[in-house]
Amino acid sequence: MENPERNPATPDVVQYIPKPKEKLDDRDCKKHNLDNVAKAAIFKTLDPITFSKIKHLKTAMEIWQGLGKLCEGSEDLRKQKIEVLLEKFKSFKMLPGESFDMLDERFHKILNDLASLNHILSPKEKNFKKMMKDFEEINLKHSSLTEENKLLSEENLKLTESRKSQLNEITQLKTENESLSEKVKSLNKELGILKSKEAVNKLLETTKHKGRKGLGFDPSSSKRKGKTTFIPPKPTVKPNKQKGKEKEKPTEVPKKEAGQTSKRKQFHMKTF
Repeated sequence: MENPERNPATPDVVQYIPKPKEKLDDRDCKKHNLDNVAKAAIFKTLDPITFSKIKHLKTAMEIWQGLGKLCEGSEDLRKQKIEVLLEKFKSFKMLPGESFDMLDERFHKILNDLASLNHILSPKEKNFKKMMKDFEEINLKHSSLTEENKLLSEENLKLTESRKSQLNEITQLKTENESLSEKVKSLNKELGILKSKEAVNKLLETTKHKGRKGLGFDPSSSKRKGKTTFIPPKPTVKPNKQKGKEKEKPTEVPKKEAGQTSKRKQFHMKTF
């Protein structure tokens, strides 16, 4: 398109005149193609009523400006929309049962609508906007903390389950140890009984051998095997039980009898 000289009656208005095809270059062709692509994208989003209102416009820029006028309406209508949005902005509160994400979405929708109407925020409104940004940061921190708490709770559940399993294993090991200790006690008792029996048998055998040797019997030296000789005990002198009686004096042997006895002894010695 070529820019002709401006009309002195309307200096702000610029009328574009299309170039003839002979003067078009590659750059102009690219612009023309991009304009067609933009018009096609806009037309796909329009309903039949709005399309009938802007179909006479040629360029994508003209179509976009026409849509802005249709949506905004007149200046009075624009001001009324701004007042309604400002009331919503000032009385903005969190609804009961509303999540932080929904709250953030509503707040940004109001800001976007005000920006589309070319409204400049006042200092108070800017402070409120800053406060909402801080609130968003707090929301992000809160969401991150909730996620961390969920992860920690899951880890705690896993730890509790593992501890329960460990406790079960410990109880099983305790029961097994108790049963093993009882078995060991019973085995120790049996071993003690066996040891006592062996000790008794050894004692019996030793007492048998020692008992025979103590009586003066040697089975290897005896000529008659299977028989034992009886050794009579030595005579013991009984004490005199008579009380108050004097001891009897030994009787004196007469001299004649004593001589005869000595002669007899000498005779016997000679014979031997």
